[in-house]
Amino acid sequence: MAEDKQEQRRLDELFARIGTRTQGLAQQRGSWPCHAGCDACCRRLGRPPELSRAEWQRLWRSFVQLDDDVRARVRVRVSELERAEAEGASHFTCPFLERESGRCQVYEDRPAACRMFGFYVSRAEGRYCDEMRERVDQGEFEGVVWGNQQAVERELARDFGELIAIVAWFAQAPEE
Repeated sequence: MAEDKQEQRRLDELFARIGTRTQGLAQQRGSWPCHAGCDACCRRLGRPPELSRAEWQRLWRSFVQLDDDVRARVRVRVSELERAEAEGASHFTCPFLERESGRCQVYEDRPAACRMFGFYVSRAEGRYCDEMRERVDQGEFEGVVWGNQQAVERELARDFGELIAIVAWFAQAPEE
């Protein structure tokens, strides 16, 4: 258990670094499309979210605290996500998104991928929504020094275990 607490503390530190970077970018620009209340990335993910073991443990603890009907709905959406991926869909909706309000049901415990979306790039490929992509293509973010998503993913894998798609984590999870 002490190892788990230490691991979660290190994950908190990583999340704090990501938060500092994303807040810094937003403040530096004065205006940033990614803000509280925007759910564009959650509705049009390019792939199902991938999480390390430590991120999954945190997300799972949050998940089991949700009401029974919400947990059931999330599990159905995870199945829909798995089916959509198998059918070759190009965009996915996060199973934790409350679709009516656009709110994340596990916001405080969301994984690094969600925290970085819209602020980090991977091999010069932006990880952001269509609105953001359009603004980037128009040159609005010229000179922005984006965060390095691959570096964070390597750190997650090294320190917290291989990144595994959320569908696979749910497949091996117990019934709550």
